[in-house]
Amino acid sequence: MRFGMANTFIFQLPPGYRPPSGKYDTFVAACECTGAQTTAVLIQGSGFSSTADGSVTINNDTLSTGNSLYLDGITFLAGS
Repeated sequence: MRFGMANTFIFQLPPGYRPPSGKYDTFVAACECTGAQTTAVLIQGSGFSSTADGSVTINNDTLSTGNSLYLDGITFLAGS
């Protein structure tokens, strides 16, 4: 991913690959963010809102244009 503000939607996981309903997972990811080399990535299960179900977002930092976020090594057990 290149460029994004805090709470930026990255992509949506399909059903069967999401955390359990009503749950979310937070992971640390390497990034070229403003002010930090890591950021939190939030993965939501279903039940928060129809547009947020399965969403993967940058939780608390900003990527400048041309900088990258690395999702290498993020794994979890799907719950739905």
